[in-house]
Amino acid sequence: REYCMTIKKYLHSRIIIFAILAIIFWCIFFYLKLQNQNINDIKDKSKKTTFIENLNAFKDNEDSLKEYVAISELISLCNLPGKCGEKLPCEGKKVKIKGYVDFRNVFDKEHYPQLPYEKFRIFDSTKTKVLEVWAVSDDNSGIFKKIYNNNIKPPSMIFVKSKIEGIDIPTNDGCRRWVKLTIDNEEDISF
Repeated sequence: REYCMTIKKYLHSRIIIFAILAIIFWCIFFYLKLQNQNINDIKDKSKKTTFIENLNAFKDNEDSLKEYVAISELISLCNLPGKCGEKLPCEGKKVKIKGYVDFRNVFDKEHYPQLPYEKFRIFDSTKTKVLEVWAVSDDNSGIFKKIYNNNIKPPSMIFVKSKIEGIDIPTNDGCRRWVKLTIDNEEDISF
């Protein structure tokens, strides 16, 4: 009987030691994981800061941003989707973006006179990332004429100089912040 009690104490102390070691292991594991995540966050923030600085360059000189960015890059750098009601860092900035017109989603006054807006969608080469481009001038016929004239196979890439505006979009589980691009002149697009 005394021997059994000794074995119980021995096993009990081993279980406690094992539990303590497991807790220490998990703490170290999560600490290292958090450190790695913080390093990646710093890299992402640095990349976003550089992009936002490039967007800020449009204030003084519209041609200072030399390259057109892909839709996926803009989505990533604007940190989309955002929280509803919170301004995104890229809102109000001008950007040059490239993509392909989704000709199934072109809405102009000539073809859809009942709509109070005129817009079209552009997507990336994989057709998985999409943004809307809103034509906001009083007469957008030149913009849409240019778009329809370039409805060819294979599709040609569209290059858009636009302003970024934030919008809140209701969803099934709440709301998200997204962006739309606005243009007001047919010179803002090229193929």
